[in-house]
Amino acid sequence: MKKLLTPLIGNKIFLLSLLLFVSTRPVQAGDVNSYLVLKGQSFFQSDAGSAAASGATIQAQVSPNGFNFVTNAALLPPGGTWVVLPAKSDGFTLKQNFASVVALDAAYPNGTYAVATAGVNDGMKTNYLSLTGNLYPTTPHFSNFNAAQAVDPTLDFTLTWDAIAGATANDFLQIQIRDCTGNKVIASPEFGKSGGLNGLATAFTIPAQTLRSGMTYTAEMQVVRISTFDNTSYPGASGVAAYLDDLQMNLITTGTQVGCAQGQFQLVFNFASGSFGSGTTGTISFPQAISYYFALYNVDNDTNYPSTVTFTGPSSSGLNNTTNSNVGSDFGTSAFYSSPPINTPPFPGGGIYTVVYKGMSNNFNLPNPDAVNEQVLIVPSVAIDASNVVQQIYWTYKSSSGATIAAPAFMGNIEIRVEGFNGRLYDAGNEQNRIAPSVTNHFPTQTIIWTNVTSIGMVFNDLVGNSYDSYWNRTLQPLAITTTNLPIATQGSFYSFLLSASGGNQQYNWSVVSNSLPGGLTLNGITGEISGTPSTSGNFNFIAQVQDTSGSFTNRVLSLLVNAGNTPAITLSSPTVANGQFRFQVNGHSGVNYTIQVSTNLINWAALLTTNSTSTSFKVLDAGVGGFSRRYYRVQTGP
Repeated sequence: MKKLLTPLIGNKIFLLSLLLFVSTRPVQAGDVNSYLVLKGQSFFQSDAGSAAASGATIQAQVSPNGFNFVTNAALLPPGGTWVVLPAKSDGFTLKQNFASVVALDAAYPNGTYAVATAGVNDGMKTNYLSLTGNLYPTTPHFSNFNAAQAVDPTLDFTLTWDAIAGATANDFLQIQIRDCTGNKVIASPEFGKSGGLNGLATAFTIPAQTLRSGMTYTAEMQVVRISTFDNTSYPGASGVAAYLDDLQMNLITTGTQVGCAQGQFQLVFNFASGSFGSGTTGTISFPQAISYYFALYNVDNDTNYPSTVTFTGPSSSGLNNTTNSNVGSDFGTSAFYSSPPINTPPFPGGGIYTVVYKGMSNNFNLPNPDAVNEQVLIVPSVAIDASNVVQQIYWTYKSSSGATIAAPAFMGNIEIRVEGFNGRLYDAGNEQNRIAPSVTNHFPTQTIIWTNVTSIGMVFNDLVGNSYDSYWNRTLQPLAITTTNLPIATQGSFYSFLLSASGGNQQYNWSVVSNSLPGGLTLNGITGEISGTPSTSGNFNFIAQVQDTSGSFTNRVLSLLVNAGNTPAITLSSPTVANGQFRFQVNGHSGVNYTIQVSTNLINWAALLTTNSTSTSFKVLDAGVGGFSRRYYRVQTGP
């Protein structure tokens, strides 16, 4: 379901889009992506006349370049004291509303603001932004207020406003339409994206069927003027100080008024599942029609969520006081309810749908979904690298007959849901990272191991808020140990070999479950490395086991031949650490060439010391251990 947005000026969606726009440039990234200080004034237009002032706000935000890159942030107003920016899921944000600009200026006057950040790599940084001149844009005004009080949702509606005096193409402008619960229904493109509006714009068209009948919406215009833009003081980060005007008014659609319902409602249409097989391209047989639909109801910010609700819809919906079949919750802050699947047929009509929640009827007036004419499958493919990491997800649009088509006009946005053995691995296409239908590829912003993926969901939401889902299942490769032969070892000489496996759900855990390794050798359960110095010779059979994170495991009988050595076993003793230096003693045999090797990961080794000792033991000093939490050492003998 769509997430609720804060119905106040300078909401987070606006800030994120502005920061993303101004910070895009080829500079080496640090801990901070961007930092912003914004002062805003708000207005409400209740008739065709001028808008009235309705409040003011201060916002400060620090956006890190990655999770936990920044540990805290604070703001110092001119002549004031430091104010801590509260931590949010996407950074650090301070927002405080005031009754008027006068009250805002008393607490946060114009002048130079300091923004302090503590980064895990960059350390403490303090940067300064000048917010002066009261550069608020001229108060905007919706010019077709009266028409906006009786909008026919079945037709396009163009929202218009007077040209903003003094505005330029360097000012930013965005329109949002939100429902009575604050949920964003439609908005003009984000700042810096194709089709985005600037201060010279005077109109925005809401496509037919975007709005629902009998509803009161909020039309909101935000106009931003930048006072300071600084991309040099903090290399890799952008600093912005800006002034904002926010104008709101009611927008009312014609039809039976159903009031403001609690929660959100949508219809979810589902296709039969496709498959990746054992490859990376989705396949399915055609023709392919919608298999079923269900009604979905979501409630946020309530308590004591009940276990059941009932759904009733128009006669064509198949819903008549129908109890939900599924219920779920998100950390106790929201709950969702879905009706049973309906497939007789899966093409409900428009009209009033009622959800009874806690004994109260919540009515939703839906336009005709016209799902029979929106049967489009999104067929995905995946590009992976040699390490089995997903590099790209790309897709084509297919009609129900299997023909490749362009993105239809009724598509609103695309969502991608990557599922794993233990739940959702990755989401794309959310409110902060919307994917337009014209885009047909996506580069994941986090690591996805392909063998950990069970399915990928490809979803499009149409312009009236309904969802069309298809899931593409991956045929899981069985877990297998791929090592068949072990290199020969020599008694008294260091030995190292990595066991390998494929399939299953990484990461792996290794063990020896029958017999044992030769004396002096051990198996690393995390890396699968057999290492050490064998103390006896002979042919040793043992059973190795690998287990994945889903609990699956497999065994393999392996054999290791240890040849008799010409020198006694080598041992390391007397380890000490002091003043960033590590000392230890090598005990072996005189007259032998020894190479002491060091590693931080048991994979890449570097020579630390090469010597031909004239005694059976010698000292080794490693002066480079500072800054490492652990280092590994091994001894190699030979020419």
